[in-house]
Amino acid sequence: MQNKTRISVVSYLNARPFVFGMENQLLEDEFLIEKDIPSTCAHKLISNQTDIGLIPVAMISSLKESHLITSYGIVADGKVDSVVLVSNTPLSQIKKIVLDQESRTSVLLAKILAKELWGIHPEWINENKESAILQEEEFTAAVIIGDRALRYKSQFTYCYDLAECWKELTGLPSFLLLG
Repeated sequence: MQNKTRISVVSYLNARPFVFGMENQLLEDEFLIEKDIPSTCAHKLISNQTDIGLIPVAMISSLKESHLITSYGIVADGKVDSVVLVSNTPLSQIKKIVLDQESRTSVLLAKILAKELWGIHPEWINENKESAILQEEEFTAAVIIGDRALRYKSQFTYCYDLAECWKELTGLPSFLLLG
């Protein structure tokens, strides 16, 4: 195992085609593929715990050295349904936003959108507990991503797709790269 190239990839459904291709094309004795949450993929690459990582573009500046090794990636060019801000309160009344710690990029994206698109200045709450992310306290919203977003977003009155909002703000897609 010490001679294997370590690859950390996102464990979510949207990365499955990407992972499937790697699992079926790579030689098992040469590569070790680990499926992680996005923040763990980035952390492993930054801390040299993996050799290759599927990471958000926003994390590239955290690396001492980076190389784009393929032209493939995960791109959101509009609504994705799996990276959302949910609330039972309209945007203009939100006072607190609970942040999903599985994704550094979604946290950064929510902060940019709050300031630049929505014009709100909430208190930001870092939380790892699912119960806090799904709280229904008045004037509170939560950023949730991945499979949890798909599962829980319908339980809230308001759901804002962050990829769709980013496209609205910038006209640009958002994406992850293998590097």
